Amino acid sequence: MKTNLYLIVLVLFLTTLCMGQQSTTVLLLGEKNPPQKPVEPGTESHQYYQDGQVIAKCLNTISGVKTHRFEQWPDKSQLPANIDVIVVLSYNAATSLYQPGNLDVFQQLMEKGVGLVAIHAGLFNRSNEIQHRPTMGYHLMNLGGIMSVQMQKSGLTQDTLKVQKIKPDHPICQGWKEYTLHDEFYIRPTLLRGAQSLLKVQIDFEGEIVHNIVAWTYERRQQSQGRSFGFMLGHYHTLYGKKEHITLVLNGILWAAQKTPPQGGYNCQLTANDLEIE
Repeated sequence: MKTNLYLIVLVLFLTTLCMGQQSTTVLLLGEKNPPQKPVEPGTESHQYYQDGQVIAKCLNTISGVKTHRFEQWPDKSQLPANIDVIVVLSYNAATSLYQPGNLDVFQQLMEKGVGLVAIHAGLFNRSNEIQHRPTMGYHLMNLGGIMSVQMQKSGLTQDTLKVQKIKPDHPICQGWKEYTLHDEFYIRPTLLRGAQSLLKVQIDFEGEIVHNIVAWTYERRQQSQGRSFGFMLGHYHTLYGKKEHITLVLNGILWAAQKTPPQGGYNCQLTANDLEIE
């Protein structure tokens, strides 16, 4: 009897240990762009590949996390096994999800409950153009929200604003304080009814004060048990050197992967070289 009890305890211990060591596989998509001459130092923009380098460096400091990086959706032979979350950083990468030959594979992952994160330009895709609206619907369905400047009363502008928490108790909002940043802001995203607004800014847009949503979560219960996170900020590469900003992004990726962000924060030591554009 005692032997059986010991075996049960041992099995439970080993099961708990294995669960604690489960790996998290992140597929990170964002292409290289030629360095742009900034208007002023620190305003390098559309550097998706370099943004991804910073995100990957920080993710890979977390035990059990493995990041795979591609400029766009990879061939089947290169697609990692057991993906937990897909992170989209650019509109070309977003568009690649819905290209013939990619769409079926990508949608199967969505239906299996793989997480999806889209950051700034990843909320757009070439399908936002009127002639490609059928696949624009896929992006909206998967993310719970998109940005299209063609929608009524929408647009974009640049300003210096404070990021405010709407749901401060949400896991994505843990470990960082509200912060002020200069960025490019998309105005009035299109959100599905089930999307939950997470962050906002107050902005004067065309003479009207708008409480503008800049981040949301979406749990894809009708499609699967997958989670999606849309984050509209991150136009400038140097923003990823801001502790509050990178913490928010990492929290969102882990939450979408159905993992718990670490309570003690992240041991990610970024240097000036990480924020330089080669």
